[in-house]
Amino acid sequence: MAPDLPLNGQNRLVFEYWNAKRGERLVPALSEIDFLDFEPKVVEWLQMIDRLGPEELYVRFFGPAYVQLMGRESTGKNPYGLYQGRRRELVVDFMNRLYDEPAVGLSLDERTTPRGAKFALEFVHMPLMDAQDRVASILTSGAVVALPAAGPIDPGGDFRTTRWQRAHLYRLPTFECMDYAPDRSKRAARAVGD
Repeated sequence: MAPDLPLNGQNRLVFEYWNAKRGERLVPALSEIDFLDFEPKVVEWLQMIDRLGPEELYVRFFGPAYVQLMGRESTGKNPYGLYQGRRRELVVDFMNRLYDEPAVGLSLDERTTPRGAKFALEFVHMPLMDAQDRVASILTSGAVVALPAAGPIDPGGDFRTTRWQRAHLYRLPTFECMDYAPDRSKRAARAVGD
């Protein structure tokens, strides 16, 4: 049974859907996920990402809300190309852990608009099995959880992620919470709810 993860609105809905499809298995199959099971406003915030290799992902689906927010379409692209330097290393490590451990990931990013307004995006990343019973895809749901004080987000900006406010990995099947640290030796296991 999955714990009550600290998720907001539509992310909770998508996680509960994923968990119901999972049943008693480690993770559900990609073929079991049907976007028609969701309201359009939820689908707008979904992503489906396939791993082609440790340094290469393929975005199978990039929800329209992300396209509007980011000002670019990422379907068919490797999202690692959006990041540079240390940030890229962190994102690659975090995503690979979702596939390899496997784990459910929860992250909260603080972003800054070109005009300097800040807002937060919460993401829940859920692994999916392919036909060969390998974790090969990640279903991601996102939600804006804090709007900038200055007003609505200006769409189409070149946003900077200023920092991860929090990032956790929930190792399957136990949902043991691992506070994310890029150096695996610095991970700190804790019980959910601590």
